[in-house]
Amino acid sequence: MQTIQAEDLLGRLRAGHIDPAAPLALEQTTAGELLAELASVYRLRFQERRLREKWEVGLARSLRHELAVRAFRASRFPVLVLMPVLRNCLLLSGEGETITGVTVIARLIVKPTGSPTPGLALTTGRGFKLEKAPDGWAVKPMHKRTVKLTEEFLQQRGWCFDFLWPFKPA
Repeated sequence: MQTIQAEDLLGRLRAGHIDPAAPLALEQTTAGELLAELASVYRLRFQERRLREKWEVGLARSLRHELAVRAFRASRFPVLVLMPVLRNCLLLSGEGETITGVTVIARLIVKPTGSPTPGLALTTGRGFKLEKAPDGWAVKPMHKRTVKLTEEFLQQRGWCFDFLWPFKPA
């Protein structure tokens, strides 16, 4: 699959419209070829996991940090929190060299959570998923969603956190 075709496919998927020939092009492309083509556009790899033949890769075009106001019940003063926001994300999944899923989401916000269990809240923006099912390919809408997970769980799922934080404690 040429980079032009890959960008066209992802642009159409972003809008929720897929050309019937697009899944055929995906089936004729290996995962390695597609990832190599997308590496220049989706420069940030925030997830990479492989379990036997199954694999998942999370990519983003850019990373921005946004300020969010957080109010604590015990204080009258708000606290500003710097949150990493992955923009124009692409989640790929497959088995062997076969691509079985492509998800495009506008953004992924990573927020620290406090009690009862410290971890991270991941909020996805809207998008679409192109998924290979036993009866063929299907496009499904993705809605804004927030999940709270521990860092340990995300690390087991292949998440990399080093580039998310602009300042690291010494």
